[in-house]
Amino acid sequence: MRNLHALLHARSADITQDVRRYTEHEALVTRTLSIVASSLSLVSGLVALYFFRRLSRHKKLIFRHQLILFLVCYDFIKALFLLMYPARVIAKSSVYYDVPFCKVVGFFTAMSIEGSDLAILSFAVHVALLIYRPNVKVNSGSAIEGGLYPYRNYVYILSILLPILLAALAFASPVSYTPLTNWCYLSTEAVWCRLALSWVPRYVIIVAIFVIYGCVYRHVTKQYSVVARRLRGGRKGDRFWKRYLKMLTFILFSNVELASDASSDGSVPHKVGSVPHKVGLDDAYTSFKARRSVAERQMKLIFIYPLSYVFLWIAPLVVHAMDFKYGTSRRPIMWITYLAAFMQPFNCTVDTLVFLVREKPWKDDVNIGPELAPPPQKPTLNSQPDHASTSGSEMDFMDFLNS
Repeated sequence: MRNLHALLHARSADITQDVRRYTEHEALVTRTLSIVASSLSLVSGLVALYFFRRLSRHKKLIFRHQLILFLVCYDFIKALFLLMYPARVIAKSSVYYDVPFCKVVGFFTAMSIEGSDLAILSFAVHVALLIYRPNVKVNSGSAIEGGLYPYRNYVYILSILLPILLAALAFASPVSYTPLTNWCYLSTEAVWCRLALSWVPRYVIIVAIFVIYGCVYRHVTKQYSVVARRLRGGRKGDRFWKRYLKMLTFILFSNVELASDASSDGSVPHKVGSVPHKVGLDDAYTSFKARRSVAERQMKLIFIYPLSYVFLWIAPLVVHAMDFKYGTSRRPIMWITYLAAFMQPFNCTVDTLVFLVREKPWKDDVNIGPELAPPPQKPTLNSQPDHASTSGSEMDFMDFLNS
């Protein structure tokens, strides 16, 4: 019996040895930074949830918003547990050695991290499908949706079950979740468990994000270059107008209906075949550059979500690489450790800021798609488009990029 007690005590000491690498002051600073970042994220998350509720109440919550909501919710859960654990340890130092409590906290921390990873990957795939498969559209009743929307039920199920499964698989290891000074997570000693269930999927997701958005950016810029070259060359043949008439029409008169489209009120739509006769190519190219500038700003805003995700994980990935190489026997580089402790729970704050800047959910005319947009006044072909405006539906923008 004594031998069993000694064995359990030795295992507990091994599990909790990470804190020995820090001085008491360093451990306190690390935990305090985690608490501050977590608190900011929780407040930000509540703000985001309020605006999501507002969008839902006004029936303006589209699928893109739902993916962002998944991301915010998982990051909110992560911030909650990254606040709970260090706060309890500071209040009562013996809690650090409460391994069962740490395992519970570690499970929810891992689940939320895997969930946010999956949400950000889903968002990237959604944008890529909008670009490369613009003809796949479904009427959701409140907007015209594309991308992953036709597969939304699978996305919902995977977004909930897969993070739970991955977090639960850690209990197959005898060590599972251990105290790591300011948080509880997969043990640094269980190398393959930590790699297979957390870090390798995260590396794959980061690489996938760069590949997806690199392909998207190349595709979009290629489309712009083709149209710009045609406009500068002044080629007005039938083949040109047959291929690019829709794109040019959107650039110049985003509210003018195509002749092949049936108007909802039965009126005769504007003919766009007369555009070349009424608008000179110089004016067309100037208008094209203005629209391109607007679209480029929109593309940059779309990139913010995954790029901010990658940026916030840089410091934790560096800490992980050092732990993987040296283990827990070497003292950490404290400024990187401090940065990682602050960045890990800070995602929800960044998500909320990007959501507010990108979506502007407090506006009554928030961008939700063509079906809910107010009926525009059809301009005459001599009217001047508003190039400074950044409004326009997501589907119109994606159609424009893929015409």
